[in-house]
Amino acid sequence: MQQELVQSESRYRSLVDTGGAGIATVNLAGEMTFVNDAICQMIGYEREELLGRPFAGFVDPADLPELEKLFLDAVGGNRERPVIEFRLMRKDGGHLWALTNPREMEHEKKLVGFSAIIHDISVLKLTEQSLRESEVKFREMSDMLPQVVFEADVTGRFIYVNKFGYEMFGYTPEDLANGLYMIQTVKHEERKRTLTVYDRILDGRSTSDEFTALRKNGSTFSSIIYTNPVIRENKVVGIRGVVADITVIREAQKALQESEQKYRSVVENAREGILVVQDGQFKYANDALIGFTRYT
Repeated sequence: MQQELVQSESRYRSLVDTGGAGIATVNLAGEMTFVNDAICQMIGYEREELLGRPFAGFVDPADLPELEKLFLDAVGGNRERPVIEFRLMRKDGGHLWALTNPREMEHEKKLVGFSAIIHDISVLKLTEQSLRESEVKFREMSDMLPQVVFEADVTGRFIYVNKFGYEMFGYTPEDLANGLYMIQTVKHEERKRTLTVYDRILDGRSTSDEFTALRKNGSTFSSIIYTNPVIRENKVVGIRGVVADITVIREAQKALQESEQKYRSVVENAREGILVVQDGQFKYANDALIGFTRYT
């Protein structure tokens, strides 16, 4: 039983730690209950230095009030799932820009915490600053990013895609010149939902949505798309966004769910007593142990 659980946990952690993006979970007190290798590498801490500590302690003080308000609103029942950009403080004293869209975690239909896929967008923030100085410089820097960066007009027609975007989706600059629209890169069954995204962007709001992305050759992959309106003289004149491939992360979440279900089944039906202790406190005891000790 123990070997089987160890192997299942190992497969899950391998998927999570090779997904590229940082992953963290917090409880309702805001304390970190899980971090993957990527988030540790982002801010330069060991896993043991992060677990159990408030996530707020690693956020730039200038960005903390807004994050605390969003967290309290979410705990209170707000389910808007906003796109959040903020600065994280590294152990070496540096900072990095992070982008996330937290999701609720529930157990038996009760909110128990939040999970977040955290992307390091420091280079992207630098490119945005460079854009104000030079559009050419922005595009050169975008081509160095390992994520899809794009710009489109208000009709959703692409006017710029970085090098990685062409490689990821299989299109060419000629396709762009001939007229390529954002909706063409989304699986047919999900295209109607993109209209809601357009409405929010044209209303001047940032968005974060998961879609099944469609390549030119017909193959697909799970993606999360972050978009911001391009505003000139108080008017939305275009769309700028980032597309991240989250296929590995979704596979990891599926593996985790299967692992947890298998773990619970094995533990609850075990003849041996099983006890989980964390920080000197009993966190869980299976039925067999309760039967042995006659405690509840």
